Amino acid sequence: MGEERTTTSLAAGSGPHVPTYESLIKGAASMSRESPKPPTPRSSKKRGATAKDAAELPAARARRLFKESGLAVPLGLQQTSNFESAATNLQRDAVANLESALASHCEDAADADRLATALEWFKDFRTATGIVPFVDPATHAGKIYNQRTLELFAEYIRASGSRQRGREGQLVSSDTIGSYVSAIKTATSRAQRQQITTPEHNILLPLLLKQMRREQPPDGSDASRALKLGFRARHLRQIADQGFDRSSRRGVELWAAATLAHNLLLRGGELGRSSKKAWDHTRGLTLASFVFCAPCAESAWCAWLLAIIVAIKDTFARHKPMRIPIRRRKTWEEQPEVGADPLDTYDAVLLAWRERAKEVSPHDYHTAPFFTTADNSSAWTTEDSKNLARSMGLRLGMEPRHLGGKSFRIGGATDMREALGEGSKETIKQRGRWATDVAEVYQRALIKSHLDASVAMGSAQASRDLEEFCNGSWAQPALR
Repeated sequence: MGEERTTTSLAAGSGPHVPTYESLIKGAASMSRESPKPPTPRSSKKRGATAKDAAELPAARARRLFKESGLAVPLGLQQTSNFESAATNLQRDAVANLESALASHCEDAADADRLATALEWFKDFRTATGIVPFVDPATHAGKIYNQRTLELFAEYIRASGSRQRGREGQLVSSDTIGSYVSAIKTATSRAQRQQITTPEHNILLPLLLKQMRREQPPDGSDASRALKLGFRARHLRQIADQGFDRSSRRGVELWAAATLAHNLLLRGGELGRSSKKAWDHTRGLTLASFVFCAPCAESAWCAWLLAIIVAIKDTFARHKPMRIPIRRRKTWEEQPEVGADPLDTYDAVLLAWRERAKEVSPHDYHTAPFFTTADNSSAWTTEDSKNLARSMGLRLGMEPRHLGGKSFRIGGATDMREALGEGSKETIKQRGRWATDVAEVYQRALIKSHLDASVAMGSAQASRDLEEFCNGSWAQPALR
């Protein structure tokens, strides 16, 4: 019987209307590939920030603070004309425009939000000390002076204590201090087009950071970025049993976001965008990011789809998409009702796809975000993932502060390990897009193992993980 089924298209009447890949890309050649004007990311007004700070994008704020901190001037060099006397005004303007574009692109490649925070610290450090921050590094003495500035800056942050709301005056972690020092060093070196110091002169700073780590409590209670707990399949089942809204337009979207993040082990921003970045349709999820496929032998004759994911944690910006399969838990004959099984991620995505397709023209399937904010005005952000996990956790009596944007990713990985056992190691790495060693780069994913995994995760039993025995007081740290 199974041999007679088609593997290329859905048989008439075999299931409800399912968008096919062909229907998604039809006419793509004539589509404009220009993306709409990116929505302005919501600004987060930090403690002590001015109204001007709140209105600025992170990159613009970093540029302003860089100048205000006195780091944008040449270090001991006489400023001279960069142009030949024979250059025309038009040529001078062209070079100026190129220089501006170069600086902007280099700044955008950095973590502008972290740099801006580091610059706020550095600006206060200069005000408190009155020292010249950096000098010409061409000499040995210059490099030593610059390294000393970085060391004093680190000690200043440690002595000042945290500025976070609710943690004022508490220890700032050594990792955080080290990242701020590194941000200032890198930004200044970039502006000067030369290293302001060298590793040979970096003698005291590693010792200082080591001592800071010793001063930190071993339970990690000083950490400015607390580890989060996982949100697992059984939590999703409990939420559904409580009557979570899975029928309204917003309810369908939220349920699809939760189950998809859990099933594909997604980071919070991979459902849309980072809260610190503008929407990028080449990286975020769109309607065209889902390829609905016909039943086949590998899928046990269940419908399935391919989700096209670009890792948000793409350090080198290689922009390589991953195609990850999700299988329906039952055939259309076994379960003709879409959404009857709350843990069926395929059904959840299909329902959300239908709702979103009502709002988006086929012309914009490749550019409009699939998941959106509550007011449907812009792309889903990391903050939305965090809020979803916390609101769901609150319904189950979980402490919201222990949940975050990665909770579905953590819970999904845990459920996959339980469902598939030790043999799940490679599938988890592939599905979660975690880095592997060189030998594993050449291994190829088997579609059947992924399809089986996408179904098995929803059947993970209710055995508790070690974190739950600690009643929320401890989260398992990442192993390095």
